[in-house]
Amino acid sequence: MDKRTGLAAGLFRFVFLLALASITLMPYRQAQAGVEALAVPAAVADKIAPETWRKVQAGEVRELLVLFGDAAIDTELERHLSQRALRAEDAAATALRAERYRALKARALSALPALDTELRRDYRHIPMAFLRFRDAGALLRLLARGEVTAVFEDTKLYPHLVETLPLIGQPLVNQIMGRTGSGATVAVLDTGVDYTRSEFGSCTAPGVPAGCRVVVALDTAPEDNARDAHGHGTWVAGTATAVAPGAGIVAIDVFDSNSASSVDVIGGIDWAIANRALYNIVAINMSLGNGVKYTAACSSNFSNPYRQPIIDARNAGMLSVVSSGNDGFSDGIANPACTPEAVSVGAVYDANVGGLTWTGPEPDCTDSVTAADKVTCFSNSASFLTLLAPGALTTVTGATVAGTSLSAPVVTGAVAVLAQAFPGDTAAGRLSRLTASGKPVTDARNGIVKPRVDLLAAQGAPLNDAFAQAVVLDGTSGIAAGWNLNATLEAGEPAHAATSGGKSVWWQWTPAASGTASFDTHGSGFDTVLAVYTGSGVAVLAEAASNDNDGSAGSASGLSFAATAGTTYRIAVDGKSAASGAVQLAWTLQQAQSIAFNPIGDMPVNSAFSLSATASSGLAVTFSSQTQTVCTVAGDVVSSIAGGICTIAANQAGNAGYAAAPTVTRSFNVTLLAQTISFAAVAGQTLGAAPFGVTGTASSGLPVGIASLTPAVCGASSNTVTLLTAGLCTLEATQPGDSQYSAAPSAMQTFSVAAISEGGNDGDVPMPPWALLLLGAGLLAAMRRRLA
Repeated sequence: MDKRTGLAAGLFRFVFLLALASITLMPYRQAQAGVEALAVPAAVADKIAPETWRKVQAGEVRELLVLFGDAAIDTELERHLSQRALRAEDAAATALRAERYRALKARALSALPALDTELRRDYRHIPMAFLRFRDAGALLRLLARGEVTAVFEDTKLYPHLVETLPLIGQPLVNQIMGRTGSGATVAVLDTGVDYTRSEFGSCTAPGVPAGCRVVVALDTAPEDNARDAHGHGTWVAGTATAVAPGAGIVAIDVFDSNSASSVDVIGGIDWAIANRALYNIVAINMSLGNGVKYTAACSSNFSNPYRQPIIDARNAGMLSVVSSGNDGFSDGIANPACTPEAVSVGAVYDANVGGLTWTGPEPDCTDSVTAADKVTCFSNSASFLTLLAPGALTTVTGATVAGTSLSAPVVTGAVAVLAQAFPGDTAAGRLSRLTASGKPVTDARNGIVKPRVDLLAAQGAPLNDAFAQAVVLDGTSGIAAGWNLNATLEAGEPAHAATSGGKSVWWQWTPAASGTASFDTHGSGFDTVLAVYTGSGVAVLAEAASNDNDGSAGSASGLSFAATAGTTYRIAVDGKSAASGAVQLAWTLQQAQSIAFNPIGDMPVNSAFSLSATASSGLAVTFSSQTQTVCTVAGDVVSSIAGGICTIAANQAGNAGYAAAPTVTRSFNVTLLAQTISFAAVAGQTLGAAPFGVTGTASSGLPVGIASLTPAVCGASSNTVTLLTAGLCTLEATQPGDSQYSAAPSAMQTFSVAAISEGGNDGDVPMPPWALLLLGAGLLAAMRRRLA
């Protein structure tokens, strides 16, 4: 069904209900003719209306609501509350009041002859009873009792027949603040509720399963064996649920056929008082009225049977929210809305829906122009009206309808949301929030200005709106959630990040350690501005860091700065150009850390040992070698592989809470291994002996070199010794070392080289054979030259 078709269907249902309502004429509108009545006796004139007395005398009325009263009861209850420092009646006070009411009624009725009255219905928590009187004399005898305040006829009441939610700011209250009325319940006194509709959850019975929003359904009117015979109560409950999706609904069917009797309505209020604590009922919705115009508040006891029940409901902590009526009165509203303690609600449009003409039992009226917050032409208005709320056109539970009947549950749902948000408030406190925060709307018909409910504004400013109320952040990291909805700019507050804002909220943070602090608004729902300051007031702030956009998604902000332990930092999150929404503020502190790494002593090559260092953060330290050719590191074990200078670096990379520590290095010597040379002694030699080899061995296994220290006597090459002349030959064995061994101490051997000895030798030294060969070769060459 398109919107226009749905609208037509809804308006048809609205007109149909109003047509049904016209079947029964209002008692106060009836013209009674041809009946002469005696005047009300002066002694009881303030307890019964003349018209009611006439009907009793004529035998037209025998059943009346009786209101009893005793000021001592209120005094006792006030003392009870004062002694216990209570702001609203607790279970003990409710029980005490009920007992005092019982005794009060019993005292009055026991003084009458037994046949004077018949109790048709009693109310445990309201000082009222519905009695049948034998005759006018019996009524006079009761009225003469001091315990009796007034009597009333059992009159009939009738139903008062979306952009609605955005107009009052509810999507934000629900989605951002999480305030849905959870934990609170509202009582809907109407035609019943079809709890099987999906708007109330997957209900198979009231309260079943646990997610069913309709927690109880009952009848105080005669049982009609229908969840909702008219649909009106379902519209009303559906509207309340839309505003407070987390609240429970108590569906009390007070309608019999097309109307509700005051006896049954008061019975519903009595039930709500009795069960308030069990279900945490915070509001009673009555989208109904008698169609009579009251140009002043209905404060008279003998003309308003609803006043005392509504007062008792207020004393128990519940607001009674009542629609003002759809009669188009510009100078009066219907009853019970006219009750001073009731919250009376008129209707406004929630959008421009074009020109509309409203028809029905009430006088027709036309709004040729419609717009959001325009008071509807059918809405009853008076100087003593409490609130306005959207009531045209409302799409709810499958129908598009209109009427003050739908304005009242908007307020009822708002009360439930406030009960969750401010559980310490009294009923009067919740009403004060609604009236004080509502948007002023002028009724063009009479110039009367009344507040239109604004649920978002009723939430008030965030707790950390003021600099002095900054939320304290603890620890080195975390995420704080909140919002800047309804936030304000303080006098003297700077433009954060040199950017226009106007909806700032504040946090403060005092780090226990120094380090690099980072803050960001990633995940927030609007274009943020972020700034961090030091200072004790908004007028004396010194900026530590600020940022408008850090390049992240959603035009979020982020910054970092050097934080000092013990310094208190003030963090402001604002909306650019007064933007607002959900705030997510994340912070981390990377603390500075250091590494303790003791000096390392020299170590020999080809050895290994474990390294030890500690970080002030307690995090694990890692090691690395900066001289890989000298030493290597595996884990915390260093191994020396060559002599030289070994340099080890100790590092701690940090984590979310600690910045990387400065690298600490330690250097030490890797010492070479010692070695020795074994060099066997060489026996004496005779000149002319053939060259011979000598061998030295090093303990390292490295090759040993042999050199002659007496080159005139002997020569040495590649470990081979050649004798040159007689004398002493000294040989030196050396090993210079390598990357692992140091040079070995040299080893020396000395031996004699004797001259050749022949027989009869005159002492000349014989020439060695090779010398003789050289000499012969020389002589032969000389002889050849001569011959030539």
